[in-house]
Amino acid sequence: MEYEDGTFDRRAVTRMVAHHCPLGATITAIETRVDEFLASDQVQPVGVALTGVQYATIEHLELERRVLDEIEARRDGNYGICGQPDDAIVESGS
Repeated sequence: MEYEDGTFDRRAVTRMVAHHCPLGATITAIETRVDEFLASDQVQPVGVALTGVQYATIEHLELERRVLDEIEARRDGNYGICGQPDDAIVESGS
């Protein structure tokens, strides 16, 4: 699980928790922390893949929603539309 990952599964969370636990942490302690995180209000299940339930953080879902809302708001504008190239520019190779 990386900071940039949009979604993750239980296995990725387990690896991340285990990586940040002190040496000697028990499997039970690690699994308890994983269970607590996945049941928290910080994450939401978003689907199922071959590796099991996929989760996303609420923060990431809100970011995606803001991006999609911004795209939708600009849908009918002239954003990102290129006009015909100026013949003089094309001929000069600039």
